[in-house]
Amino acid sequence: STTRQPTDPTDKICPELPHCGLNCVLVKDQGGCPVCACEDSIESDVSVVQANVQPNEVGDDGRIVCPELKCDLHCERGLVMDDNDCTVCQCKPNNSWCPGIISGCKRICPQGYKINKRGCL
Repeated sequence: STTRQPTDPTDKICPELPHCGLNCVLVKDQGGCPVCACEDSIESDVSVVQANVQPNEVGDDGRIVCPELKCDLHCERGLVMDDNDCTVCQCKPNNSWCPGIISGCKRICPQGYKINKRGCL
């Protein structure tokens, strides 16, 4: 058996969305790739910005410098963060993609557990 290779230069490979927990028809960005946001049946004028349009820069201290984000989305759970902890113009889905608390943890926290900037425990 052979693997189909893209023969047309306009064929593109879209990034996978491993942390997207949505179960709906996903919105497509300007390049035709899916993003982690549900498509509405009503036309929307909200534009979705692709997560990594340009590579992130590295500052003098070796830390990633996130690109400036211009985003008009107002999201109940906040905006998504990419693998470099840069904010992306997509609403956060429910927290079903967060890893569970380690089963061996015996600590009891009356005020609850601390959550990280992604909203996970």
